[in-house]
Amino acid sequence: MKKLIFAVIMFITFFSTANAQFDLEKLFVGGTIGYAKPIGDFSDYAKGGLTYTGEIGYSLNDNFAVGLGYTKTATVAIDTSLNSGLLGLNVYSLPSYYAKAWYTFMTGNFKPYAGLGLGFSQSGTPDVTVNGDLIKGKKRGGLGAHLELGFVVSGFNLSYSFNMNAKTPKELNYNPKVQDLSVLYHRFNIGYRYSF
Repeated sequence: MKKLIFAVIMFITFFSTANAQFDLEKLFVGGTIGYAKPIGDFSDYAKGGLTYTGEIGYSLNDNFAVGLGYTKTATVAIDTSLNSGLLGLNVYSLPSYYAKAWYTFMTGNFKPYAGLGLGFSQSGTPDVTVNGDLIKGKKRGGLGAHLELGFVVSGFNLSYSFNMNAKTPKELNYNPKVQDLSVLYHRFNIGYRYSF
């Protein structure tokens, strides 16, 4: 979260110093919460989970905007045989920091849009304590991207995105079957966008 706050400050500073005609009314912030559904090989182990985002953007004109964002997704898989994870519970954390561009197709109260985000992403498992012993989680970083389609009505935002995250770690303490897999998932979000 500290990295996101720092990125927001840098974003505002950049636009206010780079352009003397910075217009606060073109600035917007938004947040969403939703459901993530893994696909591909990763979906054999992670069945779904919670996702949330925070974004800040600046409208360059009526149709085009740029900005920065942060997404955190936690997917959970339950192994009923109890052979993997902590008592059969496997959690995969998928944070992303990205630069983003939005194209809005219409002006007015109803605004359908498409967005593309590119940046740093990470896949990993959390640290856990078993019988007093700390088992360190594993993490792996890499390129992340998402393609988003949605619409905003009076500030309320409904969206779908296809996401590519960093691959799973090469070595996992919890479940060796999930090592080095591509992480792809759908995300369905609802949220709010506030324009200054």
